Amino acid sequence: MQRLRVQHAQSQIVVLSILPTRLPHIPQPVVRQVNQQIAIAVQRRGATFVDLQPAFVDGQGLLRADLTTDGLHLSPQGYGLLASYLGRL
Repeated sequence: MQRLRVQHAQSQIVVLSILPTRLPHIPQPVVRQVNQQIAIAVQRRGATFVDLQPAFVDGQGLLRADLTTDGLHLSPQGYGLLASYLGRL
């Protein structure tokens, strides 16, 4: 972020959260904890952190089944939702 700020001083730096998964070997509490740490680091450096979790999780805290092809990668619908977030920035 520091290098980007120097090389592109007029740019807005935006960091997206890590998306949830449906994979049992990637515990969602760990994903949330890492996202919290990323958010703190990003905010300390004056950039913008966008938390995608609320729009991408289901009632169990997993990646919504309709947004993924295999529990990890986004489906076309998932990419559409991601694109709508990016379009608002």
